[in-house]
Amino acid sequence: MGNSTIMHVKVLARGYICDLHQARKEFTCCVSGLTISPGEYYFSCTLAGAGLASLKFPDRVKFDYITTYIISKEGGNGSTSTKIHPMKGAESANR
Repeated sequence: MGNSTIMHVKVLARGYICDLHQARKEFTCCVSGLTISPGEYYFSCTLAGAGLASLKFPDRVKFDYITTYIISKEGGNGSTSTKIHPMKGAESANR
């Protein structure tokens, strides 16, 4: 199984949903252009309500570049509409 210390993280910003995943194959970061190697953590970002194409072809962002991605989607105005929701297994259901 996976590492129990890694939490499921969901970032919501301006209608974008970014979920933290562990890469099973090689991808390219849409912000930096760097390679996301297998085993490395990255965010899979989709536009909420955009339909199947957004789910099938998400933006993949390296863990270190998620802030840059969110700021670019918010128009660079530093809005406070971003919410980060960490969840860890059944513990989040007990709250």
